[in-house]
Amino acid sequence: ELTVSVSNYTLRGSGVNSVIKCKSATDTHLIKFLGLIGTYLDNVSVTNLTIDGNRSNQSTVGNNRKGLSFKYCNGVNVSGNIIRNMGSVDAAWAGQAIGKGVHVNNCTNVRINNNYLLANVMSISVAEGSNEGLTFPADSMEDIQVCNNYIDQVSGTYKGGDAISLQVKRGTLVSGNIIKNIILGVGLIIIFILSSPWLPPKVF
Repeated sequence: ELTVSVSNYTLRGSGVNSVIKCKSATDTHLIKFLGLIGTYLDNVSVTNLTIDGNRSNQSTVGNNRKGLSFKYCNGVNVSGNIIRNMGSVDAAWAGQAIGKGVHVNNCTNVRINNNYLLANVMSISVAEGSNEGLTFPADSMEDIQVCNNYIDQVSGTYKGGDAISLQVKRGTLVSGNIIKNIILGVGLIIIFILSSPWLPPKVF
């Protein structure tokens, strides 16, 4: 697991042949950007990479593994990546343990655009964090964009759950995403969190 705790950090590959792959039987997250409540990380970016969770060779039951995890960040850019195979084998989930391609928690000013997300248990998750016992600032989960991503939840024997799950406030844009092969969940879930002043999200 790579943990980044500094602002103005860019992880950039040279294209889809730049691969970060989880070792077998490590059952862990791949890349985590971690700020603190009141001390956000600013301007963090992951672009032009292939991120592979090596799902068929992970076995920890119920482990919520993430390809990219962002917590307490302002200014997140995830673009031009292939993110695939996040999850593990878990009999309790009929062979599909929980795992997420991109997970965003208590962040603002987020762009998740123009990515391929393939065979993840859940592809994109944006959450305000109270269900994880976290404190979240009043301006978290604002200005979120999830646009022009290609999501295919099935690859071979693996079946995915929800494609895009969002808990968001004002300034949200969801547009141009292609979602295929939803078998164990739904394509798009949006939960609007009331904020003041309230501005309606934009969903196209």
